[in-house]
Amino acid sequence: MAPRRSHYKSRRGCEQCKARRVKCNEAKPSCQNCVRRRVQCTYSFLAQGQGGRETESSALLDRDATPAEPTAAPSSEPCSPDYRTTRRVELQLMHHYSTATCETMGNTPQQREIWRIAVPQEAASHDFLMDGILSVTACHRAHADPSRAAACMTAALHYQNSGLRGYQSALGSIGPGNCQAIFAFSVMLTVLGFAMPPMYPESQPVSAATSLSCIFELLKGVKVTTDEFTYSIQNGIFAPLFTSTKDPAARLRTVPVRETEGAMAQLRKRTQFVAKYVSAEVVEIYQSSVDSLEGGFREVSSTQTFNLIIAWPVMVDPRMVGLFNKRDPLALLIWLHYAVLTLSVHDQWWGRGFGVRLVEDLSRILHDVDPEWDPWTAWAREYASLFSGRA
Repeated sequence: MAPRRSHYKSRRGCEQCKARRVKCNEAKPSCQNCVRRRVQCTYSFLAQGQGGRETESSALLDRDATPAEPTAAPSSEPCSPDYRTTRRVELQLMHHYSTATCETMGNTPQQREIWRIAVPQEAASHDFLMDGILSVTACHRAHADPSRAAACMTAALHYQNSGLRGYQSALGSIGPGNCQAIFAFSVMLTVLGFAMPPMYPESQPVSAATSLSCIFELLKGVKVTTDEFTYSIQNGIFAPLFTSTKDPAARLRTVPVRETEGAMAQLRKRTQFVAKYVSAEVVEIYQSSVDSLEGGFREVSSTQTFNLIIAWPVMVDPRMVGLFNKRDPLALLIWLHYAVLTLSVHDQWWGRGFGVRLVEDLSRILHDVDPEWDPWTAWAREYASLFSGRA
């Protein structure tokens, strides 16, 4: 009998496969199991390297940085981080955040000041918000330097998952002391949802519609939970985000007002037609969402700021999310018009390409439901085509 081939057991699989106790093929940045299940794939990027190989965390460091000190012998935990390496990585990420990333989170001086000063101050008291800062910054670095994209995105997912645990716990005990941090982390989750999919060129593409579903899932319950503290949030450190004051220096490529008015009139016409075939409750959801979205187009056009674009998935009636997940055709059409609104942030690193892909995805889904929806998606497709060739 031939000798039995020994089984190679790796301890470097992703966290999701470890939790499910299944074999991981260790593909980066997303393993085959996670791609198939369409879930985020997270490797313990701070695990110590083997055989003198550079760890993924050290790949985050500047190439000309002083080499890290030799690490201690591996502990009993195969993925336990080396403290010195972790500290160096996080210091560099915070430096990048304070000098670059925070400037991309708002497009007026007042908004940028909030993200540069107030948010880090708030994060000093809330670990989950600090994780959010590090996650968004790692994602920003991945976009800025494609050669280090895989390592940076692994870090981004690591910090996002770490932050989510604290965030979900905070939602269960929201109060005046943490509502500002919860709001800030919610904004960061939306930014990450917009930005992450394009960072995975080697793996199976993740559709923008799936990304939007992920945003919904991550933000589930935020609106209901934070409604009680709306006044505190809007009148606290984030007050400038809710001020509809136009900044002459702010510039977004917004949809022309006449085009918006025509498109929204057509959307209302379609809503009235569909209203004959659905319940009064569903009609109310449609109409309130269209009203909210139309107001969003007006505000973004008049103020030239993108806060509402990020916030709309949280502000909209939560039942619209349920209709989206059920692939309700008119709900998809309303979300398609929101996709057009997201084209206004196409020039932001985190918004580049998301709106175009979302328009394409939702148009395709509606076509598959019934080709008769094609005329109703034509305006969005034509407008998105103006952006599809822009880098």
